[in-house]
Amino acid sequence: MLNAVVVNDEHRHSVANRLQNSPAGKLDPAAPLLTLRGYCPSCSEAVHVLRDELSLREFLISGLCQHCQDSVFGEDGDGPMEQPQDPAYFE
Repeated sequence: MLNAVVVNDEHRHSVANRLQNSPAGKLDPAAPLLTLRGYCPSCSEAVHVLRDELSLREFLISGLCQHCQDSVFGEDGDGPMEQPQDPAYFE
């Protein structure tokens, strides 16, 4: 990982605060606590290192680990969230 980014306590606190006050945090009250303790709110795996700054930006929004981010977005932006399912929304 050439451009790897280490997730620190400041990052975790930022995500936990954001999740706590978001609809996602209201739906899953454990998500902010998991993130604060250093775990992914989706898969509960520890989050220590992310691939790059873009992955860190996503982490700061969702708290997702690199594996979960790759599952959603793909490693090269080719994940299911990056593929148009309904062309009318992407015109």
